[in-house]
Amino acid sequence: MVGVHAGAATDVGRVREVNEDAVLVGEWLFAIADGMGGQAAGEVASRLVVESLARGDCASLSGDSVRQLILDASVAIGDYGRTNPDSHGLGTTVAGFAVIPGPSNLLAVFHVGDSRVYRLNERCLERLTTDHSEVTEFLEAGHVSPEEARHHPSRHVLTRAIVEELPPQPEIRMVPAGPGDRWMIASDGLTGEVEEAEIEAILRRHASPQECADALVSAALAAGGHDNVSVVVADLAFGDDYHGDLAVTAPRAVRRQNEEHQS
Repeated sequence: MVGVHAGAATDVGRVREVNEDAVLVGEWLFAIADGMGGQAAGEVASRLVVESLARGDCASLSGDSVRQLILDASVAIGDYGRTNPDSHGLGTTVAGFAVIPGPSNLLAVFHVGDSRVYRLNERCLERLTTDHSEVTEFLEAGHVSPEEARHHPSRHVLTRAIVEELPPQPEIRMVPAGPGDRWMIASDGLTGEVEEAEIEAILRRHASPQECADALVSAALAAGGHDNVSVVVADLAFGDDYHGDLAVTAPRAVRRQNEEHQS
């Protein structure tokens, strides 16, 4: 048995007028889509992706079925673009994970674009996705340093997205999940504003996933809030730690942080 205790938060930010992010907190599927395009088209694109994923939120998911849900969303985006010419150019990123039922405790971590998935354990905060962006390609080629990449003018230029013209190229990997892990999905409105060291500290500070998600969004707003910001934080419970529908204990990484703070 596996249960998920999740919290989510989203905010338009301090600069934008429309929140083009969409968030899914399902039973087995969790995702964030960050839309782009004029005439409110980004808002539509992100919503279409989340709706497609939600239709497949069930206890029989696999990496292949998640891929198909993303492909179905791409078709819906293409149909919308063709019937609404003013929205030409609409698209969205997506990132998230699906809990894969079975004895192996696997998650299917997926993404297209620069929204991200992270895993926190007792040792570290690990990024599980690689941004599909021009600046990531420059970084991997050694043309820029990590610090230069954070402020590079191409950091928002995507090399993959779910758009109306082309079929998407989702990246999906199977990742083992441990009972002491905490999982986070974030749009670039968080990761573009808040350093990973501060993100890790916040993830360790709060026992409640909802309090944690709220605190992360608040940190992004305090840092400037130049973009829409969305976060999902989830704790998984397995076996004896699973009680009905919630994980009743905080992850080991969070419990240890709190114990050290109290001592």
